[in-house]
This record gives sequence, C-alpha cells and structure tokens, in this order.
Amino acid sequence: GATSLIKEADDILSEEDDLYGGTLIAGAAGGPEQAKETLINLEEDKKYIGYVTLDRLMRYDEFIDFINRQKNIYSVWCTPCTSDFSDGGSFNTMNMGFYLNPGHSTFLNWDREKYPNLMLWQSGMNEKEYDNMTENIKSEDFMKTHFISLLNYMSDQEMFLEMVGEDSRIFEEAADYIDKNGITVYGFACIAEKED
Repeated sequence: GATSLIKEADDILSEEDDLYGGTLIAGAAGGPEQAKETLINLEEDKKYIGYVTLDRLMRYDEFIDFINRQKNIYSVWCTPCTSDFSDGGSFNTMNMGFYLNPGHSTFLNWDREKYPNLMLWQSGMNEKEYDNMTENIKSEDFMKTHFISLLNYMSDQEMFLEMVGEDSRIFEEAADYIDKNGITVYGFACIAEKED
C-alpha cells in the first residue's frame, strides 16, 4: 500500500550505494514531502494509478527485488533509461517502457526470429507456460531481449510512425542503448491501493 511503499522507497533511496549519485528532483506531485502528503491523504479502499520517479537509477535486478517486496501494487510498467547522460548530468526521458507481468494477451502473430520475446503472453498459453513467463520476467537478459524487440518492432512500423510524426531513429537508438548498457530503471507506473 501507499504507506509501506513510501517507507520502502525511503529505505532504498537513502542507501549510499546508488548507481549515479542520485539527485533529488520534483515531479508532478511536487517534491518528496508533497508526494508523501498526497499519498497519505488518499481515500481508503480505492485503487489508484500512479507514477513514481526514482531519485536514483536502479539496476534491473535491484528494481525487481524492490517491486517483489511490495504487497499492494499491480500492473507495473517499468521505464528504463534509453540514452546516455548529457554533459549537464541529465538524460532524455522517453515514454518508452514495458510491463512486468504477462497480463496482456494477444492473438498477434509476428516474426519470432526478428522480434524474439515480443509479446509476454500469447493467447492459449497454459498455466505452466504462464508461470514460466512470470519467472522469465525476473531475468534482465530475457527482458532486455523483450524490450529491444518492442523497440525494433516500433521502428519498423513506417505507416504508424508517419501517422504520428515520429522518426524510427528514436526507437533504433534506444534499442542500441539497451543492447549495450542493459536495463537501468528510472521510474515506474502502477496500480496501487492505500493500506489502512
């Protein structure tokens, strides 16, 4: 719930072994104190969609450990770094990411050689296949392949990219960055409940 998530985030974010020497920033909910106050004042017995910007980058395995310790968050969407830091110490955040659960099925058929692990759950998966996929999501190598496939798939959708006025290079460059650097998380979206 919101209260335990705040405490867990405080514990993790106060550690001194951070990856890039975290810099505290303010987001849509304001700074950390304003965000805590907002969370504490949420109504009971309701689910909320929220976005959390971490004050430091987390390696994928560390992020998975953090998420797995949470009891009341669902449908986590992970936002990894997709570019290097600029000379000013910031990086270009893009609206790119992936879900940490196989909760979305599809009948989509795709070139599995060109886009391995593109979809986490195909319609018709049995319980054992679903459990295996849930276990695979904990592996950075597996999810790195998944995210690179998502980015490559998007970069190949010429008609869609033209329609939305986007250039394929942003997806290609992001895929190259993830391939070279792995997954480092700067935030996540989720559905969460407030604890009593």
